[in-house]
Amino acid sequence: MNEQTGYTGLAAGLAAREGEHDCRGGKPSASGMQRLSLCPGSWLAERAYADETSAAAEMGTRLHKHMEDGTTPDDATEAEAVEWCRGQEEWLATKYAGPAAAECVTRENRWWDAKGKFSGQADVVFAAGGIALVLDYKFGRVPVAAAANNMQLAALALLAFDNMEGLEVVFCGILQPFASRKEPRVVRYRRESVEELRGYFYRLLAEVEEPGARRVPGEEQCRYCKAKVECPACGGMVKSHATPAVSELWPDWTPEKKAEALRLASMAKKWAEAVERKAKGDLQSGAEIPGWCLSAGKSSFKINDTQGAFGQLNALIGLTGEEFAGCCTVKISALDKVVHKRLAELAPEGVKQLVKKSAEWLRSALEDYGSVSTTDGSLKEC
Repeated sequence: MNEQTGYTGLAAGLAAREGEHDCRGGKPSASGMQRLSLCPGSWLAERAYADETSAAAEMGTRLHKHMEDGTTPDDATEAEAVEWCRGQEEWLATKYAGPAAAECVTRENRWWDAKGKFSGQADVVFAAGGIALVLDYKFGRVPVAAAANNMQLAALALLAFDNMEGLEVVFCGILQPFASRKEPRVVRYRRESVEELRGYFYRLLAEVEEPGARRVPGEEQCRYCKAKVECPACGGMVKSHATPAVSELWPDWTPEKKAEALRLASMAKKWAEAVERKAKGDLQSGAEIPGWCLSAGKSSFKINDTQGAFGQLNALIGLTGEEFAGCCTVKISALDKVVHKRLAELAPEGVKQLVKKSAEWLRSALEDYGSVSTTDGSLKEC
């Protein structure tokens, strides 16, 4: 998309920094400011650990790429989330930055502050008439800090003022389709607040670079911290609150105490998962852990070509289509993709077939041939 006149002047050295292996230049990023504000010591503590990946993180990266490229995921659930984000983008851009902001100024560009102390990558920015709207996508299922208290958004607002000429107001918001479909809350920053923001973040960055920076454990800041397995503060928090007499004490706990226990249980679970993951890596590499070993992996046989498999069994032993179909389980997510593609082909010219509508049509068409089951709800913080 074209950059609008009047919003130019990215921080000096941006192009050179983007070419480096570490586009952050080994310095803090806006995405980590929330955690650093809660636990300044986590910055240096994490430096010794390599990045860890997960299915959730991979999905987030994948969906960010779809949003950047304007493409649609194959998975129906992911496609619907992307469609929702795009609809919210357009609506919020018009509401806060005006109709003239329909053209995207920038997507996924990394900005640096005026002194090169930290950077941030805004997922999308709309701007017109001295007003900008900065949006960040979160594709996790755990709600993040509200816009008004979100340090990542505050940092992105400062970066917008430093990198876009003529701005007077910056609105910032978060789109988190898997955590909340309520109207996204937006926070407003004015140019008068720029130096106050700068002072706060520069003081924070000075603190996080100190070797003895404070470590303040908590469920939010420890959740994704790579150092939590060996962090004394995190381990001490879990240990000091752990009690084996949960069944005995639970009836006497207040609702607030139960909520605190759940948060601590979540933290302890993540700590334990990290320990197990690292121990498994040690054992796979040949290292010894007294009393522990890896169990043998289980082998399973998967049919990849169902048509070919049926043809082979039909030819060899006369297995009928009805008999073969009785052994098959249809993956509704896979069928969603096939049906959506076919409905899109059959749709009248100029009519967009929505993924959600395709899924609804499929379930209605097959209601006499299937059933709906609902699992027990899982615990989540709300």
